[in-house]
Amino acid sequence: MRCGIIVKDWQGEVIAALCLIEDAVSTPFAAEGKALWRAMVFCAEIGLHAVIKIILTKPTTRTRRSPPYLSLTTFRSHILHFPNTSRPSFPSSPMALRSLLTRKTTLGLGLRGLQTFSLPDLPYDYGALEPAISGEIMQLHHHKHHQAYITNYNKALEQLEGALAKGDTTSIVKLQSAIKFNGGGHINHSIFWKNLTPVREGGGEPPHSSLGWAIDTNFGSLEVLVQKINSEGAALQGSGWVWLGLDKESKKLVVETTANQDPLVTKGQHLVPLLGIDVWEHAYYLQYKNVRPDYLKNIWKVINWKYAIEVYGKESK
Repeated sequence: MRCGIIVKDWQGEVIAALCLIEDAVSTPFAAEGKALWRAMVFCAEIGLHAVIKIILTKPTTRTRRSPPYLSLTTFRSHILHFPNTSRPSFPSSPMALRSLLTRKTTLGLGLRGLQTFSLPDLPYDYGALEPAISGEIMQLHHHKHHQAYITNYNKALEQLEGALAKGDTTSIVKLQSAIKFNGGGHINHSIFWKNLTPVREGGGEPPHSSLGWAIDTNFGSLEVLVQKINSEGAALQGSGWVWLGLDKESKKLVVETTANQDPLVTKGQHLVPLLGIDVWEHAYYLQYKNVRPDYLKNIWKVINWKYAIEVYGKESK
């Protein structure tokens, strides 16, 4: 966990950092400063010093006497009082901090080494989820759609590394949306495949143990939870995802929706995805046409609750 945000790997760190920054610059002026230094704390913890430098120096087009981007002095004063973080050590003066960030700009992405992400193998055949989800849909969804997200994600990360090396702040800012969208698509689909399993391997079997008890406590019953997820998934306008998540702060289960390929972390920094259902048309249209509710009804026959139980057991401690 970093800065109160749960991340599993480098790709998750990048997405979470960009989401924090995007949220910060879209908040009202009164809350913007706090949101921005929260984003910078997170970036500092994961080594994205070049991104911090951009936040501190990026000019704004917004009209207000006081600039929305924090000064180095304000950043340091906030950082020393930031709650729920390990409070990494920072230099004692703004000049020293500026010097440190300048020296470490090349460390952010370059020394981590450019990672190339690849399409994960499915733990089952394309046709193994029939009749709930057709083999044709699974093949297109996995081999074409997910692969496209990975290809574009790798391309954007490569461009980002080049832009960082050149100090091209304009390109770095422009690449944020591509990294968030395609990186989010890769993360979300990687979870989605694990959330599914053939009936013969336990697909659709209701959850027991601690997760089953938590569902009863938070929603009343599994049936009520399923109805809530189906209802919110069907009502989601456009494309996106519907999630069952664990709020690590409140220790409660929540149902959330996210637009496009936004990961669940965009709806709450303490949320861990237990179950995610893709409600983009490419996930169901070839089989269910425009009847999304039928797709949502039938997908429960192949839901892998064992995976959700495993994640819940690790994250609820």
